[in-house]
Amino acid sequence: MLAYAISAGLVLSVGGLDRGAPLLIWLNPLGKVLVYSLIWPVAATAWPPKAPTGAPTPQK
Repeated sequence: MLAYAISAGLVLSVGGLDRGAPLLIWLNPLGKVLVYSLIWPVAATAWPPKAPTGAPTPQK
């Protein structure tokens, strides 16, 4: 996420979309990596895995 934020900030700081086009090309695959890396944590939070059957319960 940090690399994405830095790249997006650089697009704005170089003086517009024309000069920042190479960075915009870099943001496309970087955005895919960002989305793919967030799928598992979000899914695991929304639908937590169930404990295996027959597993001992934790002692207090």
